[in-house]
Amino acid sequence: MDYYRVGAAPLDVSQIESMVIGKRYSYENNALIESDQGYLFCENEALCSLEEPSLIIVNRRLNWAIPANYMQSAPLNGRPHIHTLFDCFTALRDYYQATYGIALPSPEYKDNWWLSGKDYYMQYAEEAGFSLSNGELKTGDVLAFTVGSNVVNHTAVWLAPDQVYQHVGYSHSGVNSIHASFKRRLDSVWRHKDLM
Repeated sequence: MDYYRVGAAPLDVSQIESMVIGKRYSYENNALIESDQGYLFCENEALCSLEEPSLIIVNRRLNWAIPANYMQSAPLNGRPHIHTLFDCFTALRDYYQATYGIALPSPEYKDNWWLSGKDYYMQYAEEAGFSLSNGELKTGDVLAFTVGSNVVNHTAVWLAPDQVYQHVGYSHSGVNSIHASFKRRLDSVWRHKDLM
């Protein structure tokens, strides 16, 4: 079992203290919410799920407990957000592999890389087989966003009008509509050479 801190900032102690062992919780928008679709809160590793991520207290902090088999074959939908492990880039990479059989490069990157001005998406786009698209949106196109940044730091895969596959920070991966605040931050649209 591997452990990863939940969230970018420490959670309010009262939130953690109010959690009930054996209940399921989602972590969205920096808050814990009891949810049937959430993750099991376990008391110790022996009681954590061996099939999916669980929530556990380690060193007085809430952590994700990720089983090794989940790391190898995580489903596209419902992944917890753990930056550099399960985030918008890994969602894009894994979606392209699972849906189109297209292997995208896996550059190493650190959390909050965009704050240092690094532009990983643009740096690797052409190498990965993408080019700018100015035409009508097509299934599989990649929408590139600048969210609180001067460089592209979020991507989503276009599926249909107002439907994208994405992994927004502090929520689960999956198919959803594009939030209005994201529409205003659309930087560019990219299409893979194999989907032209």
